[in-house]
This record gives sequence, C-alpha cells and structure tokens, in this order.
Amino acid sequence: VPFLQVDALTNYGNLGGPVITADGVIVGLVTLMGPRAPWLINSGVGIASDSASIARSLDPMRHLGGDLGRPRPGLGVLLDDEMRVLRVVDESGADVAGVLHGDILLAIDDAPMEDLYDLRGLLAGRAIGDQLTLRLQRDDDILDLEVTLGELQ
Repeated sequence: VPFLQVDALTNYGNLGGPVITADGVIVGLVTLMGPRAPWLINSGVGIASDSASIARSLDPMRHLGGDLGRPRPGLGVLLDDEMRVLRVVDESGADVAGVLHGDILLAIDDAPMEDLYDLRGLLAGRAIGDQLTLRLQRDDDILDLEVTLGELQ
C-alpha cells in the first residue's frame, strides 16, 4: 500500500482526517502515526494512505458489511505496556486456557508480541472462534497455551 508522509505533527484528533492540497483536493487520509510508543500529544509523524489506494480497497472490504459495531475478537485479558496480564475476564478464552494475572505475553503463534500494537495487528486479521497459541512467561517458566478467541470485552 503506498503511503504519503504528512509533514506536520499529528495527534489523535486528526487521525483519520483528510490530507488536502493547497487547491482543496483531498489526496488521502491520515491512517497511521509514529513513533509507535510512547505517545505524546502532537508527537506523531503522520502517514497517509493515498485516495486511489483507498478507493481500490473499498470493494474488497464491502463483504465486512461496514458495521464498525460488530463484535471483534479478543483474548479476554487486560495487559499493561510491558504485556503483563493485569486482569483475566471470567469465562473468556484466556481464562479457560489457564492464563493468570501476572503472566507476560511473549508471542502468539510464534509472532513476537513486544507491545500492544503487535497484538492489535495480529487480532485484526482474526475472527471469534479462531484458536491461537500464546507463549507466556510465568515466573521462571515459559508456557504455551491454546486460546480460543471470544468477543472483545
């Protein structure tokens, strides 16, 4: 996907906003900010997807129904910035698999999970009911647990 760099600081307020030329033509949408973390207000460099690529993407995505309120898949955990489990949702896939408070998420299906952005990216391509292998650190032990994704809580 081609990207445009937005030569202006971006923040959450303009994420998803239009990129407009001096002639008033919309040429893209701000779709990403960086650096990934830590976030500071007005610290992100904006990356925009060009409008031609967005237009080409719309038809293949129509099968999703455009319903942003639809249920999304989740593990059933609350993680801190170090990927440590702060909370396990009762009866979630993580709970059933045996994930515990204090476990540290290292990888999912052998993909390293260094931060919450890695997790969000991986879950974006998954569906409720998918099974994943979580690699966790619990004290001095490394565990692999099979988790079924449930509805994001």
